[in-house]
Amino acid sequence: MERSSIKECLAALPLLVFLIVSGAGCTDGKNDGIVGPNAVYWAGLYDWSDISVWDDPGNWPDDKLRSFAYSGIAAHPDFYSEDLNGGFRYYENTISIGTESDKWIELSTDTRDSAYTWSEISANNGAYYRTLESERETEKFFEFRRVYLERPTDIMLSRVHKTSYLDRSMFNRFSSSDTVGVYNIRPILGSEAQELIEYMWKTCRLVDFGRPLTRNFSESDSGFEEEIYFNYTIGGDWGICDGVVLGRAVIRVDKNSGAVTRFVEELREIDGVCYE
Repeated sequence: MERSSIKECLAALPLLVFLIVSGAGCTDGKNDGIVGPNAVYWAGLYDWSDISVWDDPGNWPDDKLRSFAYSGIAAHPDFYSEDLNGGFRYYENTISIGTESDKWIELSTDTRDSAYTWSEISANNGAYYRTLESERETEKFFEFRRVYLERPTDIMLSRVHKTSYLDRSMFNRFSSSDTVGVYNIRPILGSEAQELIEYMWKTCRLVDFGRPLTRNFSESDSGFEEEIYFNYTIGGDWGICDGVVLGRAVIRVDKNSGAVTRFVEELREIDGVCYE
């Protein structure tokens, strides 16, 4: 399959979980089936614990971009993160509760009972039922920790946005839109706007599987914005190399309306690990 066809498939299948962290070519040091250097080689070229290594990713040479792609690092060390305690996040939506078949809109509410009802409907709609183990409430979301009892390591953090924090009812994942949500906390302060942007990046797939390399935050008269350089990898196959992509996004929060908008561009793509 040609690289262009692979990228078209990724764009057309938003339900596909397609994140390559260490690359299909990551082996125990042998190059079985690999032409040229493998993922272990590229990952070891730079010391990613040195914060200065992260500077100016827009001008990184190809070998540095490859090194990050296979490093296994999820994000810039200062970027927003969460301890998921062995689980994975899932935001309930119109598909998971069965109200829509052609619109994927994440749900929001300010009542625990509505959030729980949606989580329970989604659990019953799944391929198998995950039992409710615990729940919690934060400023941002309601969360229901669910476990598949036959495989206790299968832990879903079923979440519903709090409308008082973030409303995403205007954003359908199956269509293109620059507006990806509305922030409802007032007044809108810089530190909170940056946390919102990075929270949405990590949890709302503002760029599918984009791993953030920077956190350049700024303020203007009308809003706050963060410029984020990012990387993602397209897995290769026999006769095809991995594709290592560098991109740039600008996420903006309007000071008056709270509207969150995004601009995304792909800057370049290079070959990663190649396969025979």
